[in-house]
Amino acid sequence: MLLSIPSLSHLVLEVKRGCSHLILPRGAQLPAMTFTSFEYRVPRYSASPPSFNGESSILELILRQRSSFLVHLTIPGGIISSSTLASLPWPRLRELRIENHCDLGQGAPIDIDAILSETPFLRSLLALLPQGPKSRRLCLWPAQRDAPFPCQELENLTVSYPDPQDSAYSQLPATLRRLCLRCTPRHYVHRYRYEERTLIELGLQSPILKASEALSILRQCRSDGLQELELEYEEDERDMELLASIPAYFPALTALTLYRYRRRGSIIDVCVV
Repeated sequence: MLLSIPSLSHLVLEVKRGCSHLILPRGAQLPAMTFTSFEYRVPRYSASPPSFNGESSILELILRQRSSFLVHLTIPGGIISSSTLASLPWPRLRELRIENHCDLGQGAPIDIDAILSETPFLRSLLALLPQGPKSRRLCLWPAQRDAPFPCQELENLTVSYPDPQDSAYSQLPATLRRLCLRCTPRHYVHRYRYEERTLIELGLQSPILKASEALSILRQCRSDGLQELELEYEEDERDMELLASIPAYFPALTALTLYRYRRRGSIIDVCVV
């Protein structure tokens, strides 16, 4: 079986529409595996996603066997329950990417805090989850959590549709060097007439951060060590205050990327001097 190649260190499984499903024959066992980097990819943004029942079972077996050895993991949200992922040991995991959502129609919430509580040594976290009809903004560490935010070696954090009430932002470590708060897909796609109609048909929404919400988050995570900041937001009455706060909150920035959107009907420009 291909999974047992002794020199295999990085495995990518990508599901395409119309392709055969992964099947583990009855009674069969997975071979001993050696890879430390694993990516599982599914089609993006579908109103009627394919069934992943068979794949879910195999993926769970793979992760149960390899979780203690994985350093990098890329997985779609919703294909395996948060409780299952949180029940596994992840002592070596340094990079976690949760992308897409394999069942937008249901919009089942991802309890990412349960996963993070078991991955304290992460250095890179990317959570890019599109918003369906029943989705909620992504909260890494709810305020009601008694324990402190566990990922105190984090260097790179990317979050789609962040929650301004998320207590993680007030507890980010001094090791953080890159912060990205964005939409997925990008909010400008929702501004194009044809694409907007398609996204509505798919059930995709874009609860973009307002300037005042972005200001609230950045105020909590001000840092002398942050080097890169990417921010996607829609202007409101606190827009200029937000822009003025960035150099004050992050004096060591070497790279700044802004996706700034006017409110519909607004004609307010930004003074860059």
